[in-house]
Amino acid sequence: MTPLVTAEQMRAVEAMAFDRGVTEDELTDRASRAVYAHVAELAASAPIIVLAGPGNNGMDALKVHRLLEAAGSESRLHCWNRSDCPEPFDQSRLASDLARARTVLDGLFGIGLTRAVEGEPAAILRAVQAERERRRPGRDDLSIVALDIPSGLNSDTGEIMGVALHADTTITLGLPKIGLYVGGGPSATGHIIHEPIGLDTIADTAGVVAGFDSNDELVLPARLPGSHKNDNGRVIVIGGSLRYPGAPVLAALAAHRAGAGYVTVGFPRSMLGVIAARLLEQTLLPLPEAEMGTLGDAAVMDALDGVADYKALVLGNGVHREDATVRFVLGLMGVSAPVQRRVVGFRVDERAPAVAQRRPVGFNSMAIPHQETEDEEGPDPGKIAPPTVVDGDGLFALASADTWWESAASVALLTPHPGEMARLVDKSVAEVEADRIGVASAAAQRWGKTVLLKGSYPVIASPDGRVEVMTEAHPELGTAGTGDVLAGLCGFLLSLGLEPAAAARSALVLGSRAAHIARERFGRDTVRASDLIDALPEARKPRGR
Repeated sequence: MTPLVTAEQMRAVEAMAFDRGVTEDELTDRASRAVYAHVAELAASAPIIVLAGPGNNGMDALKVHRLLEAAGSESRLHCWNRSDCPEPFDQSRLASDLARARTVLDGLFGIGLTRAVEGEPAAILRAVQAERERRRPGRDDLSIVALDIPSGLNSDTGEIMGVALHADTTITLGLPKIGLYVGGGPSATGHIIHEPIGLDTIADTAGVVAGFDSNDELVLPARLPGSHKNDNGRVIVIGGSLRYPGAPVLAALAAHRAGAGYVTVGFPRSMLGVIAARLLEQTLLPLPEAEMGTLGDAAVMDALDGVADYKALVLGNGVHREDATVRFVLGLMGVSAPVQRRVVGFRVDERAPAVAQRRPVGFNSMAIPHQETEDEEGPDPGKIAPPTVVDGDGLFALASADTWWESAASVALLTPHPGEMARLVDKSVAEVEADRIGVASAAAQRWGKTVLLKGSYPVIASPDGRVEVMTEAHPELGTAGTGDVLAGLCGFLLSLGLEPAAAARSALVLGSRAAHIARERFGRDTVRASDLIDALPEARKPRGR
């Protein structure tokens, strides 16, 4: 894995290199040669504008310009606040050159930026951005390449400092900067290329965020001679509702296709026909319903009995948000249901009327809700679910109960998207997105649970304070059902005995490889969740074979 660093940590890495005898001139030579190789390939023979600012980024950009000129490329240099440039900055000359350019190399500001970009440099960035927006996409578009980090982006937090360029490609030098992957970073960086330039070692790794991608090792135990289905991952998925019948199916198929030896799906029993029609190798656990297509309190005992012999449970995919379903999820996890559920905004509305028992609308003759009797026993307090991945509306249920983590001993891994995380921690989505690493890490440590916060660059936060970030973005995964696939992969890997963080990491690596394969087959904009499942066998193969 690769450390993701702050500006201060990057300076410490550079200081170590200087202590070894490397000079600043040597470092800028390495940086400029690495950037030149990519820019020359990206720009081909089209006119290039090079923006050089006052810091080290500007020096790197200046040297790239000289390399481009030496190679015969049409490179136009525009410096701001530099004394070693042949011409002072001129806004009208920039406008004239922008009209002809096809590529802009952005070396205006780097990791030293600590205040908002204003005045003339802000005008420079806005002029470049406006010119790109004016162009016709795919015809004569203007490509922006950021040197180390897009100008205007805070390298520690990903905050947009007033105004920032939105790059198509970012060539990050040394160790990757945290700000590329959090806050406004994902929308400003485009495709990220990492060039270590000999600065890939950090002395003090305490508290350092670890980055990984699909090239990292995928730890999957092989099926051994003499093993049987229960030795190779025994997983149960419980979920589904009238509105979302496919969610638990996708999770189960992903777990099985990835290599699980035995997979079962639990679901509201009136949905037997639609669920069974999609599953052949998986076994089924129809559960009692509160009403048609809705799991409720009466299903808890059957579910606890059903999950007893499994190594991992995936819970919540497609269960929806009915009051009865919330009680089911909490009961299965051993959490006392709240007297009154928290409402949107996370504060109880004291004026809200009591919720009456609802009748099945339009389906009374097709499904009879389970009726509890006075003699019926409640869940056995001695029974506990296996290590559990909570996803989807299972997370909504947990968020409705204060201090759920104090009694939900079986919950091993939570896989929220930003909206679900916002409900769990009582923040807005904007607050979560502004500090993804901080929010996920604080929650994991408070709850004593591992958190996989989904997004462009997923964050894995462990209860001991370790944080990992997946440094590959997959826009092809922006489609319904891919979260269910990920939950199924996490459940499969938990069932093999992996620790929650290792299971989350391996699930992301495997899913990322499958995404690459599906993208090659179908194109970025037409990948479906089921395409990922079909790609899993190939994704499992060792790289290079």
